[in-house]
Amino acid sequence: MIYPADLECDADGYVGDVLPFYTGNSLTGRASLLAGCIRKIAEPLCVRIGVGYGISTIKWETSDGLWARYSVVGIETSVGLQFGLKGFTLSMDAVSTDFETIEARLGIGFCKKNRK
Repeated sequence: MIYPADLECDADGYVGDVLPFYTGNSLTGRASLLAGCIRKIAEPLCVRIGVGYGISTIKWETSDGLWARYSVVGIETSVGLQFGLKGFTLSMDAVSTDFETIEARLGIGFCKKNRK
């Protein structure tokens, strides 16, 4: 997976039937490959949808100095809005990995108008 770990845990942090003491330190990682489409709704506004494959991982440090990892791997879906304003593109998306996790993503981009 994304990070090597000493232990595997569930979404609540349990390693088997045991809930270790955690230090509060954590690491997260995400990777995805999506394909989709963009549809213009009104002049500066577009809606985006996509589907693909992704992984979402979180690791927590235990009081023993070990790291416990929880990963979700599978189908990734995305839906969002995109605004084009004077050469800039702003985007807001909701992304779900295997329908277990959901997160919000914000983006900014630059665009160059085609001259004919």
